[in-house]
Amino acid sequence: MSDILLQLLCLAAWLVTVPWLCRQARQIQALRGQLAAYMSMREKTGREYQRTVDAIMDCSRGLNSTLHEHDRRLRQLSSRQEQFSTQDGAGTARYREAVDLLRRGADEEDLIGSCGLSRGEAHLIAHLERLQNRVA
Repeated sequence: MSDILLQLLCLAAWLVTVPWLCRQARQIQALRGQLAAYMSMREKTGREYQRTVDAIMDCSRGLNSTLHEHDRRLRQLSSRQEQFSTQDGAGTARYREAVDLLRRGADEEDLIGSCGLSRGEAHLIAHLERLQNRVA
């Protein structure tokens, strides 16, 4: 009798355990599906982030190149400005002399001969002086 009781007890345990194990197997399967979906989403997001970082880096390299080009041009312009500044003393003196001559009645040909100006410079200075005299 005790063997039958033991067998019935084992059968009852088996009848309870098998459905529970089946539910556990289904839950594990569902969790595996969720995990796979989550990992796929993370991988996709990671690729999107990497593309964004790559695009930012490309822009950064382009901006860096542009910045270096602007820096080079700024140094070049600064150097040219310094050259003009050192030459400005002699040039300004010629232009002042030309204005003084104009105010004393000289014409453009006199400016060309006396101050060593080009025809265009002489014409411009004479024109500006006439405009200034009209305003004043």
